[in-house]
Amino acid sequence: MDHELWRTMQEPDIDSRLAAGLRSNRSFAEWWVGRILPTVKLGELVEIRPNYAREEESWFAQSKAGRETDLHVVAKNVHGVHYAILTESKVIAPPSENQPEDYAAYARWGELQGRWRQGTTVLMAPKGYLDRASSAGKYEVKLSYEEVRDSAEANGLNDLASYLDAGIARHGHSGPARNPDELIGGFRVRYSDLLREEHRHLYECLSGNNKKLFDSSQRWFEFHPRRCRLGRVTVPGVEVIHKICNRTKGDQDRSFQQNMAVHVPQTGCYENCPPNWNGRDRWRKSKAFWILDMPLNADDWLFFDDFSADAARRVWARMSELIIEE
Repeated sequence: MDHELWRTMQEPDIDSRLAAGLRSNRSFAEWWVGRILPTVKLGELVEIRPNYAREEESWFAQSKAGRETDLHVVAKNVHGVHYAILTESKVIAPPSENQPEDYAAYARWGELQGRWRQGTTVLMAPKGYLDRASSAGKYEVKLSYEEVRDSAEANGLNDLASYLDAGIARHGHSGPARNPDELIGGFRVRYSDLLREEHRHLYECLSGNNKKLFDSSQRWFEFHPRRCRLGRVTVPGVEVIHKICNRTKGDQDRSFQQNMAVHVPQTGCYENCPPNWNGRDRWRKSKAFWILDMPLNADDWLFFDDFSADAARRVWARMSELIIEE
């Protein structure tokens, strides 16, 4: 086992490997279906889709926001009856708003549409997550990484087992931090995992090594979208920065003003003067950019030892007004 894999793995890495294991290993597939639907004798798996965007138009007509199913599986029993297993996988990220309820609504929608006789919602996560997460009881089945890992090992799916082990290790490192790297690393995982689930267009332009950095000197998140909307003008090459703190080591200064900043390259029409947006006198000049710092309300400040999903959502909503979704 790669004992450092927990630092770089992402939850979607598990989803794709789990899907591959279900496709390639009949014994593992029978265990999976039997664990979740004990009365169903597996005939075949007719759909296996990791990170599945629910694209059906009639579903979107009933849903306020498109959701992703981490692992969408439709199994057919020996009598040809279809069953859906809709799995949400978690490592440490908090649940998105109304996420379990939306899974349940999608399961029922498929039943009404005749796509499957029964849809079952599953939360798959490390045992420690399942024991503590308040949302866990809203899923019909709870499935631990530990038991999936054991079955994967028994069936020779060693790559899947290694990633599940890494997910368990990452969860184990998400408690009280023992050093600055762990503190900031855990915070960045929560930040980027929730961002991926709720604002995919922002996540895609988030910079960093696999969207997550474990360097204690990191103090902000950089977004590199193709275009930004500054008033009536669309500008390419802009960087949007979510500034969390000014520390490089030691305790975070909880009185430090947190900002969202816009960096506009000093090129083209902005070579000699900043954009005429939010007041030109508010922009300052760096070596390569015009920079505008926009203060965040104190309620929207984030701290490495206390990640607030609601505060992050408010900041991301403000970013979404600037960053144009491709």
